[in-house]
Amino acid sequence: MKNHLLPLSAFLSAFLLVSCTSESVNPDPVPLPSSSASSISSTPVSSSIRSSIVRSASPQTGTFDPLASAPAGSDLPWTADIDVPFTVQAPNADWSSTFEEACEEAALLMVQHHLDGNLAFTAQTARDELLDLIKWESAKGYGIDTTTDETATIARDRFGLKTKVYKGSDVTIENMKRILAAGYPIIIPAQGQMLGNPYFSGEGPPYHMLVITGYTRFGSFITNDPGTKRGEGYTYDQDVILNAIHDWTGDKETVSSGQKAILVLSK
Repeated sequence: MKNHLLPLSAFLSAFLLVSCTSESVNPDPVPLPSSSASSISSTPVSSSIRSSIVRSASPQTGTFDPLASAPAGSDLPWTADIDVPFTVQAPNADWSSTFEEACEEAALLMVQHHLDGNLAFTAQTARDELLDLIKWESAKGYGIDTTTDETATIARDRFGLKTKVYKGSDVTIENMKRILAAGYPIIIPAQGQMLGNPYFSGEGPPYHMLVITGYTRFGSFITNDPGTKRGEGYTYDQDVILNAIHDWTGDKETVSSGQKAILVLSK
């Protein structure tokens, strides 16, 4: 059984907000190594050259539908806990503009590693893979922030994965528990400030993406939240997660009105 972190009640003092969480004001930040952060061949892509437009994307219209074979609500186990490798979106505590916007990429890579056999991340491999994915997305015309449908398209085109996006009335606590009980992690978009995570910088990001990896018998969802180095196994109240789920609208000011959407991936 993993040792899951429980949310604290107090928030950190407010700082400048970004689309994905910056943990640069954390009370005990991890020092940035002097050499490893600059030793790789990949060149960071400045967020200023990654457009903020919402690119049109269509979800896969195939037969992959984990809810169709998931346990019924009355048959759910008390708990579910899927082993998903964790990485923070800012390896080596590098909260520069490239990584402070990398929550979508980190969430996608965590699930992709799980599907590839739970390959663990090191800070260096996580950094390399994040930069590689960001550069690929930039070349394909994706913006800094991606919708759930766009993230699904990236998962298919970049990693060859099967995808299923559920929206609207299909996004319920029971359905998410059913999907988790069937063994599938869930990627969710969120209005990050509504999560109330005390380890986020300031109030948190207007838009965020994270992975739900399980649920407890005490009404919490277990997550891998890349917006903090303390995000592995971080638990949120199930109602908090459901209320915070909002897809990208193209504007940080209107994310809280974004539709409910969740993404499930498979090989």
